[in-house]
Amino acid sequence: MKRILGVLTITFACVGFAAFSQAEESSWTGYLSDASCAKNYEKSSADHAACAKACVKRGGDWALAMKEAFHVLDIDAETADAHAGHHVVIKGTLDEETNTIKVSSLEMAK
Repeated sequence: MKRILGVLTITFACVGFAAFSQAEESSWTGYLSDASCAKNYEKSSADHAACAKACVKRGGDWALAMKEAFHVLDIDAETADAHAGHHVVIKGTLDEETNTIKVSSLEMAK
């Protein structure tokens, strides 16, 4: 019985540690865009802010466009709308399975 309890304790500790390590906050720098335009980095600047807003209004997702990749954003709509097309630093946690960042903060990039 003690052996089973010990194995269960170790198992739960490992699972808890793995879940905790996946939820580590990181930061990314790029342009706030819609997911469709974010796939093409050149379409993700201030010149395309109106297009991004229109795409999101039609059901698109907000995204962060970077030269090497893009991520869909789980972000407050009002915050995203105010920063569409801006070069920003996003902080949050990335769900690699869905390529989605749960945004905890946004600030203008320097």
